Amino acid sequence: MSSQNPLGFMLNLGRNASGGTNRARMGEPASSILFVVDTPGNASTLTITEATASTGGTSQALASGIQQYWSQTSGVWTLVTTGISNAVITVSGTPDQIAVWVNQGALSDGFSYIQGVHSAKATTYVLSPLNVQRRPTNLVNVYS
Repeated sequence: MSSQNPLGFMLNLGRNASGGTNRARMGEPASSILFVVDTPGNASTLTITEATASTGGTSQALASGIQQYWSQTSGVWTLVTTGISNAVITVSGTPDQIAVWVNQGALSDGFSYIQGVHSAKATTYVLSPLNVQRRPTNLVNVYS
């Protein structure tokens, strides 16, 4: 039995440290991004911003905002629609992880980079679906 490695075929990964500045490029590499934060603390925040460049340029809160996110506790996912103010999510309780999905179409015109910054934890970027499948060693740089 053979199988396909999903890294490079279906998804690519990136990471942003708490307070970090890594911005993922949307469009050519992938058409959506899932931000995942492991063990976020109660009342901690995840802020989603959009930008015109990987570094510098114009940066602003995701203009379309976030309407929902997913919270997982003990392996069970729950849809959350409260505790969200525009593009800032304030975590309620102590979930095992949270996940926020943003489609490329949510970015404002002229903005092609997106960033997720958690107040205390690293944020994992899962970019998918990939517009061009490649071996993992040949994937384009997530941040440029």
